Amino acid sequence: MRIFQIKNLSSGFTLFELLLTVSAFAIIIAAAVPFSNSSIVRGNLDTTTRTVESALRKAYIYARAGENNSDWGVHIYNSQVIVFSGSTYNVNVVNEISDIAHTSFGGSLFSNGVIDIVFLKSSGLPNISNPDETITLTADNVTKTLTINSKGVVELTSS
Repeated sequence: MRIFQIKNLSSGFTLFELLLTVSAFAIIIAAAVPFSNSSIVRGNLDTTTRTVESALRKAYIYARAGENNSDWGVHIYNSQVIVFSGSTYNVNVVNEISDIAHTSFGGSLFSNGVIDIVFLKSSGLPNISNPDETITLTADNVTKTLTINSKGVVELTSS
C-alpha cells in the first residue's frame, strides 16, 4: 500500500511580488499618458477641422441653391463656427451655430483670428480677397489647412 504525502503549499503573493507588479504597471502607465494626450489633442484637431469644413460646404451649398434668396457665409470666432444668411454676419440674427469643444485642444485654434467667408447667391463664388483663402488650425505640431479657392471649392491639406 502506498502512502501519499500531501504538501502544504501556501497560496498568495509575497510583498516583493506585489510591489514588483505595481511598479511595472506604474511605469507602463507613465509611458502611455503622453501618447494618449497627444491622441486626444489630434482627435480634437480633426473634429474641429471637419466642423469648419462642414460649415463652409453648407454655406456654399445654401448659396448655390439660392436658399432664402440670399448670400450665405461662415463666421469663425473663438470656439464658434456660425453659418449665417446675408452678406455680413449680424450678431442680432438667429444663425446656425456649431460650438467647438477645445478644452483639451492644446494648440492655436485658428491662426487667422476672426474669419468671415461669404458665398454669393446662385453662383456660390466666395467673396474673398485672395485667390485662395486659407484657414489654418494647429495643435501638437500638426497643422491642418482648409483652402477655399476662387470657385468656392473647399480642400483640406495636412502637414
